[in-house]
Amino acid sequence: MARLVDDSQARIRETIVTHMPKEAEITRIEFEGPRLAIYVKNVALLLEQSYVVTDIVNLLHKRVVIRSDPSIRHTETESERLIKGIVPTEAEITEINFDPTLGEVVIEAKKPGLAIGKDGSTLSEIIKTTSWRPRVLRAPPLPSKIIASTRHILHSESEERSRIFRDVGERIFRPRVTRTSRVFLTPLGGFHEVGRSSMLIETEESCVLLDCGVSAGANQPSTAYPRIDSDEFDIDKLDAVIISHAHLDHCGFVPFLFKYGFDGPVYCSEPTSVLMTLLQLDYLDVGNKEGAYAPYDQKDVREVVMHTIPVKYGVVTDVAPDIKLTLHNAGHIIGSSIVHLHIGEGLHNVVYSVDWSSPITVIDPAGQVQITRIGELIDRLMQEHKPTKGFVERVPNLDGWKTFAFDPSTCELKTVPITSFLRHPISEELYEVTTSTGRKARVTDSHSVFTVSNGQIAAAKVRELRKGDYLVGTGLIPNFASASPMIELDEREFRVFENDRAKLRQLLGKYRDDIKRKFPDRELEILRWVREHFERGAYRSAIAKKYHAKASRVRSIFRELGIDDSPRLKANLPKHFEITAHFSRFLGYFASEGSTQGNTVVITNYDEEVRADCLKTIEPIFNCRYFEDKREVRFHSRSLKKLLSLVGALGTARTKRVPSIILSGPEANVCEFLRGYFEGDGSLRIRSKGCSISVSSKSELLLQDVAFLLLRLGIPVTFEYNRTSDMHIITIYGLDNLARFLEKVKIEEWSRALIAVNPKRRKNPLWNRTPIAALSPELQARLLKTAYRYAKSIGRDHLETLLQFGGENDALISHAPFIYDEVKSIRKVEPTRRYVYDLSVERYENFVGGFGFLFLHNTGDFKFARTMLLEPAACSFPRVETLIMESTYGAPDDVMSDRETVEGKLARIVNETAEKGGKILIPTLAVGRAQEIMLVLNSYMKNKQIKELPIYIEGMISEATAIHTAYPEYLARDLREQILYKDVNPFQSDYFTNVDHPSDREKITAGAPAVILATSGMMEGGPAIDYFRYLAPDERNSLVFVSYQVEGTLGNRLKNGGREVSLMGRNGKVEAYKVNLRVESVEGFSGHSDRNQLFGFLKRISPRPSRVIVGHGERRKTDLFAHQVSRILKLRTIAPDIQETIRLR
Repeated sequence: MARLVDDSQARIRETIVTHMPKEAEITRIEFEGPRLAIYVKNVALLLEQSYVVTDIVNLLHKRVVIRSDPSIRHTETESERLIKGIVPTEAEITEINFDPTLGEVVIEAKKPGLAIGKDGSTLSEIIKTTSWRPRVLRAPPLPSKIIASTRHILHSESEERSRIFRDVGERIFRPRVTRTSRVFLTPLGGFHEVGRSSMLIETEESCVLLDCGVSAGANQPSTAYPRIDSDEFDIDKLDAVIISHAHLDHCGFVPFLFKYGFDGPVYCSEPTSVLMTLLQLDYLDVGNKEGAYAPYDQKDVREVVMHTIPVKYGVVTDVAPDIKLTLHNAGHIIGSSIVHLHIGEGLHNVVYSVDWSSPITVIDPAGQVQITRIGELIDRLMQEHKPTKGFVERVPNLDGWKTFAFDPSTCELKTVPITSFLRHPISEELYEVTTSTGRKARVTDSHSVFTVSNGQIAAAKVRELRKGDYLVGTGLIPNFASASPMIELDEREFRVFENDRAKLRQLLGKYRDDIKRKFPDRELEILRWVREHFERGAYRSAIAKKYHAKASRVRSIFRELGIDDSPRLKANLPKHFEITAHFSRFLGYFASEGSTQGNTVVITNYDEEVRADCLKTIEPIFNCRYFEDKREVRFHSRSLKKLLSLVGALGTARTKRVPSIILSGPEANVCEFLRGYFEGDGSLRIRSKGCSISVSSKSELLLQDVAFLLLRLGIPVTFEYNRTSDMHIITIYGLDNLARFLEKVKIEEWSRALIAVNPKRRKNPLWNRTPIAALSPELQARLLKTAYRYAKSIGRDHLETLLQFGGENDALISHAPFIYDEVKSIRKVEPTRRYVYDLSVERYENFVGGFGFLFLHNTGDFKFARTMLLEPAACSFPRVETLIMESTYGAPDDVMSDRETVEGKLARIVNETAEKGGKILIPTLAVGRAQEIMLVLNSYMKNKQIKELPIYIEGMISEATAIHTAYPEYLARDLREQILYKDVNPFQSDYFTNVDHPSDREKITAGAPAVILATSGMMEGGPAIDYFRYLAPDERNSLVFVSYQVEGTLGNRLKNGGREVSLMGRNGKVEAYKVNLRVESVEGFSGHSDRNQLFGFLKRISPRPSRVIVGHGERRKTDLFAHQVSRILKLRTIAPDIQETIRLR
């Protein structure tokens, strides 16, 4: 592996060195996190020749950054002096911070436009003068302690951070060992519950964790923290952690990972990187004050800061060799992100969902071909081997199982390993697709089959198919290692007996004299035993049972008479019995017109030569009695019947199959079996329109087996079902195929008949034609000018002369050993079982399945509405196959009022409480909800819609608000414009007063009417609890919830009508408090979407996803919402439990 890494990185370095001008003086090239950092001494040259970097980015498809070599940078003190001299004084620089790890200098100025200069002239001058790369930010109106603290950590630990970046870069840019073909999601928390959100995404190459939160109100570790004790989670294999937003239920457990050895990156938006640290430290502080267990300490939080890599919205970032990350606005809190993961090469294959009854073709570990119903096979394997549990049950790592697939890049047919067998409950509509030649497959509507059009063979979902589309099927079976035609027999079970009646009478006469002499008193009884033994072939145990004698007595008498327990035994069949070509032909006769009656095997055929051939094959081997007339031949042999049973040839008219040893055997045996089968039940039809060979059976799977044997010879067939006769029919068309069949199978009578007729070649059959719609647009346009302008297809021999005018794919499609079969019908059907099934196939993710051998392919929280604080969630993405979404307010009654009504309700509660002389306590989340409420209260008070009252702010709200002002580009457009261009900051309103010390709380609650904003939002700690103690007894006061209250929290109990609660008193003892104050809940301020907004998002999201996975909601709401999404929007919807693994691809 080390060698592979070195070679891969060497190629990247060689590309960079080749395209960089020598004058740039490259000193080193580093893989720093998701970027390639090129260190140079002549930075000024690259400023003038910026196209050089653009060319390298286009070649490597990686993010590239140019940095000055540390040896040429001025010292930080000198650089700060130079920068202040270059930047105009009017820019009002407030702070300059250096980041040696990135070679950047962050300049905060009140007027950043002046600091940047016209067309970036000031920035260019700073680079040339100091060799530091400048980044100019607007100075935040409110100072943030946490931002200053994180910057100090990054500066003081610059060497360690450089090491982290290099290690992350090595992991991201490591060469891929396998091609990504499977993607699995395992919920570790936050599904069928609210809290501890966490999901594990796994491919063959990579493993990333989406969110890692804690659950408020939970007391046990098994319910409070993500289930990282799951078998699927391996911290040593974890490539990255991605955090959607900074609420503790999404990021609160991240430091614990570093406590136990994780050393990888944490990706999130810029505001989240700071807010996350703030909330994690507060989580520790609250827990310490309440004496609660802390799963990590401040040292671990510091590690998170060191390993965090901020990502801007819309920037594509490599996070693993086969995973790219893009963040989009989620509208939940500032910096909240819809996480878009691009996995592999973008060929997202949905979970392959095939009905139980659909046939598949596999090769088992013994080398035997099995054409079986997929559900029957996988259900059996699930019983024999312990599957992984979850929504998707999987039996992995069964060595030796193979199937047939094609390479999409070369259209070459191959035998490929099966990596796992899967099944999962059906959760969407099932459809049966039927083609013009009778081929069909039963699959779910989001499953993909292969189609051909416009010069491309590609996977298409069944719900996107239309009549007239062309499916891709195989025209032959690729070569594979034939199984041995030898079978192993138990010699005691397979015996050949003497059938000469004269010899038998002679033996009885001999033993009669002995019996009369040795056992005169029991002569008649023992004589019956001996006659039973020789005439009927009964063994001693059977004789004892029939005549109610002791088995030991029978044995001793037979021993005394010298009779061994082998009645009429002439010989044993060999232990290793070979299925010869002649015996294969007999098996063909039996498959077509054979049956059994007791121990008698019957071949019914009016052809004397066929009956003679059967006698010639069987009689020398089994030496059995037989009976023949003009209609049939009967073989009386228990061993022959056992042998037919052993090879799998027995069955009724509807269940008979081709023995697996024939399916897997050498071509000679295949040809002889087909000869026997077609001579027994086939027909040659000669007409003026064309000739054909057909065979019929009541067993559909038997004809599927026969079609497989014909494909081994390169002979495709059509499939048909006659409802009147209830018979399935396969037919061979086309002179070339008939000639190949007769050449291989050698039915002389049919060959002579065909030669005598000498039919003329007419239109090529389907498998020798290519649909015109399958060709490239250029070639289709050319054919419009020829006699083919009204044709649907063209013979491949005629097409050969036109390929020079088409593209490379036209030749590939024309020469491929495929059948292009037109879709005749698509109809909804009922599933055969409650499960649907899947094979995971190494590399190609396709395999032969269905009747006729077709090729089968196998977000976090958001707010979708504009608020005063944030823009609505993004709903347009490059690609969407799987959408993971919340259901916090997913129940039918979770419909919030419009924003004006919600704000009016809050204003009314504030005014009514103030008129009574009471105080309004609003417990709120420090991040997002608090700032939203601040904006609403400030706006309504300014507009005189709420009585002007002091608004006290305590907890982390002040710090979180400062962070909001530090990242105005993440706020709503109107608010952003106020802060950036109008120099108006609503967060600095005169109505707001920060509470600096807990001792002020009693004075505030005893004073005049006021609004109090305090953390925490769910009343699980923080200053809100202390204010509640003061305010709860007075009925004039009001408690207003503006955020979601998780089950089990104090907030949830109060919201649901609790009128007495127990709290820890100031003396350390538990005290009971009467709840007399007014309790109200104003739902519309939630950062979560209500039910209508959730459905609105699903209707507007572009492109439409193939699958929706629902989480982040109480069990009842999640299940109900998932059901309604599936029913109303016809989307495949899943609501998994924690630790249930789902295959996404």
